[in-house]
Amino acid sequence: MSGGLPRAWVQYTEGYTTSSADGGSETVAAKAQRILLVEDEDDIRAALATLLADEGYEVLAAPDGFDGLAALDGIEPDIIILDWRMPVIDGGRFIRALRDEWKLPTPVLVITAGRASREEALGTGADDFLAKPFDLDDLLAKVRALSARARAP
Repeated sequence: MSGGLPRAWVQYTEGYTTSSADGGSETVAAKAQRILLVEDEDDIRAALATLLADEGYEVLAAPDGFDGLAALDGIEPDIIILDWRMPVIDGGRFIRALRDEWKLPTPVLVITAGRASREEALGTGADDFLAKPFDLDDLLAKVRALSARARAP
């Protein structure tokens, strides 16, 4: 844990089976995609981290934008799920720092219960937007779409 920041890792790696020429099989660990989840509400952060881990993602959860940016010192996530309205550093400032200072093209999904418009989030550099409350299947569909886009050459 870098800098003594409050972080909660939820790790999950799903395996897959391959067949060999001699008819045997071998279980091989698949590399889980890493998601940085930045959400200030403890219950929502814990529930989303568990859901995503159960879907096979490796999740690093941060309670605010400051800790989320600090987490980038130790990891480069494949996707970022970001609450828009948070204390310390809000979603807009987080995205500007991610793009302008860190120079990371990591896809960002903004989630919010606030009045932030889709245009405001997307105009700041978010890749997608989901209004709270949302259906968990919708969240997973957006994460899968961002994941596929991130993996594309």
